[in-house]
Amino acid sequence: MEEDLKDTLPQDGRIDELLALVRGLANQVQGLEKRMDSLEVRVDQRLTETRPIWEAVLSRLDKIEGRLDKMDERLEAIEKDVRIIKDQVEDTVYC
Repeated sequence: MEEDLKDTLPQDGRIDELLALVRGLANQVQGLEKRMDSLEVRVDQRLTETRPIWEAVLSRLDKIEGRLDKMDERLEAIEKDVRIIKDQVEDTVYC
């Protein structure tokens, strides 16, 4: 194909330079593809390594969230009791 293309284009030396540049770009693209493949492998390895850590963190966060919900319920009950006591004290004092 390269030879067919060269036959149809003017032969003044610029074509050879252009073809050399294209070959260089093709080599660079191949190098980038290899680097990208290597990077993908490393990313997959890191994801595999860190997945158990994140699963443990999420589990602990779920437990903490559950405990906070229980504490909120208890605090609301205490606030309710304090209001009742306050009302009883005010009724006793102001009667």
